[in-house]
Amino acid sequence: MLSDEVKKQKEKNPDLVIMGRAACRYCGQVMDVEIVINWGLEEAETVATELCSCTEARIYSRKMQSRANAKKRIQQLFCDDTISDSMHKDISLFLASVVDAVADNIVEKTSCDIGNGIRAVVAKTSKGNIKVQRVIKNDASYEE
Repeated sequence: MLSDEVKKQKEKNPDLVIMGRAACRYCGQVMDVEIVINWGLEEAETVATELCSCTEARIYSRKMQSRANAKKRIQQLFCDDTISDSMHKDISLFLASVVDAVADNIVEKTSCDIGNGIRAVVAKTSKGNIKVQRVIKNDASYEE
């Protein structure tokens, strides 16, 4: 979320964060918000919407937070030593696009085989949360 990016930037270099005036996209309430110095009106309105207390803005913020958390989980689950380094970037980009599709209600659940016995499952739960799951299949069979 952009409001989180502003906080991170303010910790790193407070001189690059300024006060701006923007309106919530849903209710139109105008408020003063902190934004990064090179951001435009669209980013300022996004921050204002994330901070607004109207019902639609809270729903939007929850949806965006769920999407961001799911993308963090992808990094935690699939960008480690279980998958070869050359696959990390491609898999994380693909699964991030799957998270966007699930968050936007285009698909309910997607499962894909990554290889090496690893499967990724991205689904929307009954509560509306996004679930990211890594399934490792470790079958052993012997034939004589």
